[in-house]
Amino acid sequence: MVFSCNNEIKIDKPKDLIDQEMMSKILYDITIMNSIKGSGYLMKGVDSIFSREYIYTKYGIDSTIFINSQIYYSKTPKKMMSIFLRVDQRLERSKDSIEELMQKND
Repeated sequence: MVFSCNNEIKIDKPKDLIDQEMMSKILYDITIMNSIKGSGYLMKGVDSIFSREYIYTKYGIDSTIFINSQIYYSKTPKKMMSIFLRVDQRLERSKDSIEELMQKND
C-alpha cells in the first residue's frame, strides 16, 4: 500500500503537443466564438466562420492534435490551470475594453 501511494502516474506528452500559450489562445477564441453563437446576434451566412475548422486552420492544427493536447493538459491540472488563468485574464481585458468603448459612446 505504501508503494502504491508513492507511484506517480506517468503521463506521456503527445509528440505534437500544443504549447500552453497557443492552447490559451485557442481556448480564448473558442470561448468568444461560442459566446457569439449563443448570443443570437450571429448573422446568417457567417456562421461557417464560427466553427472548429476555422480554429484548426487559423492555428495550423487538426482535431487530433487539439484533442490529444486537451487530454494531456486535463491530466496535468497545474498546467491546465495556468492555461485557464491566461484565458480568463484575456477575457477580462476584452471585457474592460468593451466597457470603455460603451462608456465613450454614451
